[in-house]
Amino acid sequence: RNNDDAISRIIAHEMVHVVMNDYLGHDKTSAIPEWFKEGMSELIHGAGQGRFDSVFLGKSNSDKKDEIIRLSEWLLDGNFDGTSEDYVASFMLAWSIYRLAKRNNLWNNLFYRLRETSNISLNFLSKLLPIASTPNEVKGLIMKELRENILRIEDFQKGNESLGFKLKFIK
Repeated sequence: RNNDDAISRIIAHEMVHVVMNDYLGHDKTSAIPEWFKEGMSELIHGAGQGRFDSVFLGKSNSDKKDEIIRLSEWLLDGNFDGTSEDYVASFMLAWSIYRLAKRNNLWNNLFYRLRETSNISLNFLSKLLPIASTPNEVKGLIMKELRENILRIEDFQKGNESLGFKLKFIK
């Protein structure tokens, strides 16, 4: 990574926040969990190997996976401290949500549905991914996706896989 690449990624990350805020409105964006906003920004700006490597420096692959799973569950319970570890786990959750939404034909209008939803913070996961009866069931499906595909996520982090998605805010 060079300095220009880092600056471009920071600008892209912050622009995702700007576009999300503009599209959903300030009140709705403020009601969305922080892990979702940061995870989508990390995903879309192309979160690179740098943060992932620095967070998990010296840890075994097994320890990395255990930590990501633990942090992801903690984030889904409404927590977010803004640590680098939180950003990595938020990215992993956003990647899992992308895969679930894509598989269930929900990706193309995900942000449109959020914009049209009232009381967005109430049962956010069910509104985000209407693929189960309760928010806890949706959380379980997200975590299952993460656990089953964590190796593919690591491959993406290493640059061996491309997401190949388009973010659509407008239906």
